[in-house]
Amino acid sequence: MPVVLFLAGFFAAINILAAEPPSDDLNLPIYAISVVEQGIAYSAEAESGATIGQILEKNGFKTSNSDIISHSSEEAVVPGDTIYIYHATPVTVVDGGVRSETFTLANTVASLINEKGIILNEIDILTPSENTNIKTGLVVKIKRRVIEKTTEVLEVPFKKISSQDPETSYGKVTITKPGILGKKEVEFEVLKEDGKTIKKKQLKETILEQSQAQEESIGSRILIGKTDEALGSWYHAFPGMYAASTTYPRKSFVRVTNLDNNKSVIVKINDYGPTIPGRIIDLEATAFKKLSPLSRGVIPVRVEQIL
Repeated sequence: MPVVLFLAGFFAAINILAAEPPSDDLNLPIYAISVVEQGIAYSAEAESGATIGQILEKNGFKTSNSDIISHSSEEAVVPGDTIYIYHATPVTVVDGGVRSETFTLANTVASLINEKGIILNEIDILTPSENTNIKTGLVVKIKRRVIEKTTEVLEVPFKKISSQDPETSYGKVTITKPGILGKKEVEFEVLKEDGKTIKKKQLKETILEQSQAQEESIGSRILIGKTDEALGSWYHAFPGMYAASTTYPRKSFVRVTNLDNNKSVIVKINDYGPTIPGRIIDLEATAFKKLSPLSRGVIPVRVEQIL
């Protein structure tokens, strides 16, 4: 009987112990640590045995592979420890026209250039300036400049010696002796920016072959064909002794006389117009000014076709 009572009491004690909550001594201790993020200090809680990575994640500190953290993420926490976090800033660097996205821990553009090992030449152009503060999304551009000396062989144009031929129709050009192009060697100083030439300065030239002048005769005979009288106006295009007409063929020559003062010019038809009723010819401003001030706008004219 005593044995039975003993066993009953033993098992009852075991049941009571099993029903009790675990002792506080079994909980992991909590430590207070400091996290300094970008120079700002924060307090954080850390369980004994937890890693640095777990602590940062639990306390809401986000980091990337480009950031610098004073401790390894796998390292176990130490009570009273201080963890330092330096976040990298995303920026864009365009170097010589090549664009790249990168992260930096630098505070200024000068520090960024040094951090990335970028070598600047004396004439390279850096924007923004070196003392500019780094910020998210900043675009740093480096225009690479080089000065080169090059030599080219170029043609030397020939001169034209003209004479009037009264036996040939007005304006007709006849080449009596063809010109011959010469050759010259020219040395240039070339400034290139990102591989493209932006400035070219001639240093010297050496004539290799002299050019030979071309001799030609220009017809001066004037035979009048069709004649009209109406209004003449003016337009501005390619400056010269040109005109537009709807009745005279292109490339032909006409003599235009201002009926108010008898001044005349000979012009070449190179365009179509005018289409306003009552107007027969549209003179380029250069030619019109020889007959009348441009302010007149419209003048009475005689137009004579030169055959």
